[in-house]
Amino acid sequence: MTTIDSAILALVELADDALPGVQVLDGWNGKTALDGLMLFIGFNPQLGTPAYFSTVDEDEGGLDATVETITVACTAAKWDGNLEFPSKRAELVTLLGELRDALAEDIDLGETVFDAWLVPTAQWYPVVQQATTDSPARANLQVDFTIRVRVHAP
Repeated sequence: MTTIDSAILALVELADDALPGVQVLDGWNGKTALDGLMLFIGFNPQLGTPAYFSTVDEDEGGLDATVETITVACTAAKWDGNLEFPSKRAELVTLLGELRDALAEDIDLGETVFDAWLVPTAQWYPVVQQATTDSPARANLQVDFTIRVRVHAP
């Protein structure tokens, strides 16, 4: 479990450095205000679905090394009062592209992490909150996706 923890912490640090202006969160505590462009690492909003899991290969490609592949659920979202989704979609596509590029670069993700990549499958969810007497209408476009990380297992 410490491998998963160090990999997620490394991903949060990488995303925080690579995505200025984006609120990068390790999971979600339910108290963070949902506002602006956000990236949740190690969070799956789908009930009953794991936020992360790992598999271990004892002999990775005949290299006599134990390698753990960690799948990390992530959500990127844009919350604001703009009810038009094309601009939100464009911002999220840009965010995902910048995150993919940062993962592809030769960036030190810690001494045990040797590979990380964005899984190309994503699910998009538009949400509109109707105006109430206490607040104006707001809209969210969120995309759920995964990052895979390969680490040298202890």
